[in-house]
Amino acid sequence: MSDNEVIEFYKDHSGKQTREKFGVSHYILRSILSRNGVQRHTQSFENRMNGNGYARKKNKEFLDYVSSLNVEEFKEYYKNHAKKATEEHFGLTRWEVDKLLNYLEIDRLSAIEAKKVIYTDKFGSFEEGLRIEREKMNKDIDYEKANEKRRKTCLSRYGVDSAFRYGPIKEKAKRTILEKYGVDNVSKLDWVVEKIRNSHIEHHGGIGWASDSLMEEYKTSMRNRYGVEYACMLPQCYNAKHGSNSQPNLRFIKLCDKNSINIDEREFIIGNFRYDFRIGNTLVEIDPSYTHNSTVKYKGIGRQMNPSYHANKTQNAVNSGYRCMHVFDWDDLSKIANILKPKQTLFARKCVVREIDESVSLPFIEMVHLQGYSKSSIHIGLFYDDVLVSVMTFGKPKNNKNYQYELIRYCYTANIIGGPEKLFRYFVKNYSPKSIISYCDLSKFSGEMYKRLGFSELRKTKPLKHWYSVREKRHITDNLLKKKGCNRLFGESFEKDIPNDTMMINRGYVEVYDCGQQSYTWKNKSLY
Repeated sequence: MSDNEVIEFYKDHSGKQTREKFGVSHYILRSILSRNGVQRHTQSFENRMNGNGYARKKNKEFLDYVSSLNVEEFKEYYKNHAKKATEEHFGLTRWEVDKLLNYLEIDRLSAIEAKKVIYTDKFGSFEEGLRIEREKMNKDIDYEKANEKRRKTCLSRYGVDSAFRYGPIKEKAKRTILEKYGVDNVSKLDWVVEKIRNSHIEHHGGIGWASDSLMEEYKTSMRNRYGVEYACMLPQCYNAKHGSNSQPNLRFIKLCDKNSINIDEREFIIGNFRYDFRIGNTLVEIDPSYTHNSTVKYKGIGRQMNPSYHANKTQNAVNSGYRCMHVFDWDDLSKIANILKPKQTLFARKCVVREIDESVSLPFIEMVHLQGYSKSSIHIGLFYDDVLVSVMTFGKPKNNKNYQYELIRYCYTANIIGGPEKLFRYFVKNYSPKSIISYCDLSKFSGEMYKRLGFSELRKTKPLKHWYSVREKRHITDNLLKKKGCNRLFGESFEKDIPNDTMMINRGYVEVYDCGQQSYTWKNKSLY
């Protein structure tokens, strides 16, 4: 049975006749019509097809009533009070209100719209109405008793505590879904996923735990039942070494164990977002390209990642007082570990500032800085007991010629209190810069250091696109792709009319978006 067969038959037959012909329920028929944009028959058509003589007799009475009805008053009242109140106000039956809505071609309120109207009118707000309704429902139903009864029935009939764990029932359900929709699980249907998404938005104002009242209700229920606010905080979940942990997450756990990095929490939740790890005040997100790209669906299901997803997740963390670090496939894990692992704490007043040669700063930066070395003309080092512990480099701006200098790199191997300030003061004192610009990668850093140095925020970019091939294990920035093109990057000759993005995707690369860049500027106030 296909949707087209059902629709073709329905055109010349009533809903009842169509349901009997194909053996489907009222709900399934409505779903087929809805997703294909087919308008349902009017009640008069249904009555005529079903041979309803009584309805024909009543038709004259109905038309007489319509002629005496204030149509605008009826429309307005229905819109603001929903169906039940409209029945009572106009002294009509439910069937008569339905018939008027069809005849006058008034758009019906959806179930959620009707509830919003009723609850707002009765309780002052939709959320309050929902809360009262749930409280009443929970009082009337003994869920534990009902669940226990269901479990015992399943055990006696099927030998398992849930009907959906019984092989024949599972297989029958799969076959039915496969025959009707061509998939073995309805969650693989785009229209079902979209409907669930829209329902969440309508009911709760967003996806996931967008409603504060629902989130609080969930947390209260979890505290009462299990003593924790979230399921991921249960011991059996928290201490699990396998199962829900993906392979990239397990690799990160091993990295932390090897470098004595203490993971305070796993699956740390803030609002609508879940973060993989919390290490002190830093939230770490592991972002494998095969699940966090904006090009293809993972395993052919779900949906591509929104380009703003990582940036939104970082901003959510920042709003709650945390720093968020995204770990992408192309990141050097040893350098990530160097940032996160416990470090010796030093005081800048016990360190000595010296200018150093590129031959000294280059290997230090290559070893420590996430992006490695970048050509600079001024190299300033901080030494503790003649050991280099921090480097800051400057040079001519590469992208913005409106500034005299660019702060190009800053990195360190110890936690130096006052370290960046001491290095920066040396540069200002000895080079008297008029203006400086610098850039912060928001996927890894918050930019807090720039604020301490007296920089001001200039501009925040949109999330930047990166290209990554899981097969080739190669990372290419979108800027580099635009600058060189596929021909120069891969040393091959491609057709001229094919866009670079298309060639990259055809080669197996996927688009992964970071969190964007924040540019900072500094001006010498003594010179202005």
